[in-house]
Amino acid sequence: MKTVFVLLTLITVAAGNVLPGGSPQERRQDIKFILSNMAEKEKGIESIQLEFIQIMKFAATADTQTMSGGVIFKRPNRIYYRIYSPAEQIVVSDGKKLWLYNLSTNQVFVDLWKNWKGINYFIPGIFNPKGTVSDLKKYFNFELLSEEAGDYVLKLVPKEKVAADLHIMPGEFEFRMWVSTATFHPRKSMFLSENITVETDIIKYEVNVSTPDALFDFKPPADAEVLRLFK
Repeated sequence: MKTVFVLLTLITVAAGNVLPGGSPQERRQDIKFILSNMAEKEKGIESIQLEFIQIMKFAATADTQTMSGGVIFKRPNRIYYRIYSPAEQIVVSDGKKLWLYNLSTNQVFVDLWKNWKGINYFIPGIFNPKGTVSDLKKYFNFELLSEEAGDYVLKLVPKEKVAADLHIMPGEFEFRMWVSTATFHPRKSMFLSENITVETDIIKYEVNVSTPDALFDFKPPADAEVLRLFK
């Protein structure tokens, strides 16, 4: 169940093929500048509200699947995540428990948050459960591909140990991310592999919007089937 859900909620995107000028050393300095500004911006964030659209294209079948959703992060470790389409689902965590509500089946799965928090980047592929992205540098090396239309286009390459642990072969996939040159907030991402391309656009991004704590204390509907996944 968890594996299926994670696969459904992992999200990523990109384009951009104009290489920046300057020497490799200058481009490394540019990356340091971008990452340090992203980290600095995140220090002042207590909550994030965002909405996204994701398009998945499957090479083998030529099928396309579109998913839309929204998520609210609030420190510490509180999440309200809603998939609007194609199948409506709600995921809520108060930092201690996690509820997954499937509206079509009227089932609620309840688990401990500690069993899920190791899944670092599931909303929407570039955010960790705290709503931050700057610590992606723990897992990826960054390259600056270009600067276009008000965005830095970054390429993320798994670090050697991460690639080995996950059995990722060199060139097996590409992962790119667009970061606003004005706000240093992520705006979209792209994941490309031989079998699937996943594009995600963040269409709304707001920080420090007042959100009541009650939103993160999910109450299952009275007629829902509640399935507890922990003892």
